[in-house]
Amino acid sequence: MKVITSLFGTGQLMFTKYLIMTSGNVDIRNYSDVLIHLLKNTDFSRDIIFTRGPLDVLDHASDAPAFGGKAGIDATVKLPEEIKVNVPGSATHTPVDHRLLAELIEKDLIRSFNNSLAEKDIPLLILGVDTASNPDATAVLKKVLMERGAGENFRLILVVDYPVDINDYYTVAWQMLGNSDPLRDHEYLSPSSILIDGTVKAFRKGGFPRRWPNIVCSDSETIKNIDKKWHSLGIGDFVSSPSHETKRLIRKGTDEIIISLH
Repeated sequence: MKVITSLFGTGQLMFTKYLIMTSGNVDIRNYSDVLIHLLKNTDFSRDIIFTRGPLDVLDHASDAPAFGGKAGIDATVKLPEEIKVNVPGSATHTPVDHRLLAELIEKDLIRSFNNSLAEKDIPLLILGVDTASNPDATAVLKKVLMERGAGENFRLILVVDYPVDINDYYTVAWQMLGNSDPLRDHEYLSPSSILIDGTVKAFRKGGFPRRWPNIVCSDSETIKNIDKKWHSLGIGDFVSSPSHETKRLIRKGTDEIIISLH
């Protein structure tokens, strides 16, 4: 915790929104290892610091420009004197309730889900919701998950917009980190389970106090032209344009998402 609070005030690290501290033997470039380490060693009720502070001027998810919520997560292996009780849910969790997921689909609270990591004993669930059509979807979803005890099944639940490919963990991470304010958008489902809302906030009731940027993509003509001249540029093996995948995330509008008033 001392290191986390120090880093939040050190130079340009003060602009960090999410900070995860792991033990030194963890490969921090291996996302799976980091996630497993985090879930194994973190007591969500004790090992997360939520605070407010300066953010990067390009961060669009905070209510105020360049200032908003932050989260520092102590995922290090704890010393004996640091542990009062066992980390809740770190070793075991209740098997996935498939009836609950089917019910969420049936009630149109979610459009998609990915619980494949939970099947591998990593208690994480990713949900895709349609806040553009139903601004109340995330709020109602939180209530249902709490009532149904979803915190016993999953330690971490990530909610993203349904156009996001929930099987592409890099895109999920990008949307989660970009579209959330850690302090505003987290909800404890139980002392050992937390939900983070990574959806576009422009669709929430009452709107959003700032302009919400649209996804930036190359158009088809630009992609075609770059593909033609790729090998003449001498920049290595051909790489398909990421715009092929991200264009599904484009909303109504140009640089800014335009909200239709009904």
